[in-house]
Amino acid sequence: MRTMTLACAVALGSSGPLLAQSPADRAAFYGVLDTSQDAAVKQWSTYLWNRIETGSPSEAAAAFAFTDPALASPLFQPLRAAKKTLEGLEVAVESPCYWVATTPTGDLVAIGDAALIKATKDYMTLGKLSTDLGGNIAGTSEHLNKILSSEGAQFGFEGGSLVSYGVQPDTVAAAYVGGAPKFDVGPGTMNAIGVILGTAPAIAASATSPSESLRAIRGGASRTDDFLTQLALTLWYVDVNQVVMTRVDAMFGAYGDFPLALVQFEDAYVLVDTVNGTLAGPFEPTSPFDATSLLANHPDAYEPDSHILYVDDKGCRMISPDFTPRTSRGRLPVGWDSEEGMRQIGGVRAGRSASDHSAHAASATPTSASSTTAFPTRGRRMTDA
Repeated sequence: MRTMTLACAVALGSSGPLLAQSPADRAAFYGVLDTSQDAAVKQWSTYLWNRIETGSPSEAAAAFAFTDPALASPLFQPLRAAKKTLEGLEVAVESPCYWVATTPTGDLVAIGDAALIKATKDYMTLGKLSTDLGGNIAGTSEHLNKILSSEGAQFGFEGGSLVSYGVQPDTVAAAYVGGAPKFDVGPGTMNAIGVILGTAPAIAASATSPSESLRAIRGGASRTDDFLTQLALTLWYVDVNQVVMTRVDAMFGAYGDFPLALVQFEDAYVLVDTVNGTLAGPFEPTSPFDATSLLANHPDAYEPDSHILYVDDKGCRMISPDFTPRTSRGRLPVGWDSEEGMRQIGGVRAGRSASDHSAHAASATPTSASSTTAFPTRGRRMTDA
């Protein structure tokens, strides 16, 4: 394929924020990579796809680490950057869920037909995009626009397709809806929030497992897992009628992925930064998510006022939590709804004695095994626009 190179000094358009006045590290989160950063992300992507295709991490992946400060950030995650770009070129149909997902056993899988999987892999590992000149006219027109606005992009024609290398990834787009504060929480909820404020920073500081990006290529636990497990065990001993904790990620830019703990009570919820332990909220139980105040604490990663897209632990878009009452055998473990689940994280059985309980939290009282509590299940997701 004969290729051509365009060197353009073009400001980024509406797909992302202007970065001229941003810290140098921040640009990488919005898809602007220098040569060495680009090579490192492609190497990471090669290890990722090797794990997807073979079912296990390679030995080389176990030794890999980002050395660039921006790429080594716990908020940098190249896992999902291809989706928005391929949808924008109409190579893929817009979906509320990302295509690379984690199974319940911790394996990574790529979801989609063979053409979509190949297009995703090609863009992640090679920076290659391809649009059919005859069958995808709108996508090809957009492809050409992206080539013109990506400095150093190469392009040419292969068969009946426009093919490019080096087009910058699109950034996420989502309308901002501010969170609704909750001002009148109950005493149990207030007590639990106080426990989070007092313990979460130390829990975050003590997390020692790798970042989410490294966990994706290596397998095993991440520092986010460390945080969620320890905060769950801490909250298990708090005297509150209902508490359930799950994970939500705030996606921003092209490579920004901010892992959060969503802690839900019967009258409110809070968001907790798994990186430094700070808290946002409390919010009304079904208020839209709003992590802008938490992202403001990460100025080297997040561009103020840029778009944020929230996804659940399966990579599907969400707007807000959703509470669905159900009957249970008393207050169940945080984030796990069975005694077996608590045993798996080294916790205490649900039917613990009052003496066991008081040894860990003198102010808490055991709940009746026949009581009924309201537990949130899956959050409310966005549908295709």
